[in-house]
Amino acid sequence: MIKQAKKQLLMAAALAALGLSASASFAKDVVVDTKGEVPYVIDSRAVVARSGHDLCWRTGYWTPAAAANTMAGEFPVGCECDKDVVPQEKCVKAAAPAAGSKAAPLAAAPALVAEKIKLAADALFEFDKAVLLPAGKAKLDDLAAKSKSVKLEVILAVGHTDRIGGDAYNQKLSKSALPP
Repeated sequence: MIKQAKKQLLMAAALAALGLSASASFAKDVVVDTKGEVPYVIDSRAVVARSGHDLCWRTGYWTPAAAANTMAGEFPVGCECDKDVVPQEKCVKAAAPAAGSKAAPLAAAPALVAEKIKLAADALFEFDKAVLLPAGKAKLDDLAAKSKSVKLEVILAVGHTDRIGGDAYNQKLSKSALPP
């Protein structure tokens, strides 16, 4: 009885290991051209690092333009890592012209320009308060004015409480400024 249980346990472990290695093998290695800033975490082989859910790890240099302009072979790295951000036409091979036909010259694609705007939160709130300071409101108004003059593609907002106070206290503080 114990021998049979050990055998079944060993078979289950082997199947689990096969399942894990099979799921990991589905991910395609994305080798990045390392000229300039690379918007994704790469290993020593210049392969983009992926999470357990097969998502590419972004760096602080990531922008939609960087994903669309950093090359991984003949296509931008974002074609594999951020399909929803990179224009689809950049991710497909152009069809070769038929024999004997003259293809019209392709117009150069306009270069994507990305601008990263950071907002320091040190002047937004007073310590241990959830009410916006006048200086913080001015900074946010300035940010809103700047955003009207650009074509926004992505907004990444990250916020943190301070290190003082427990999780429950900081969570309550973060929600206290919300309207009822």
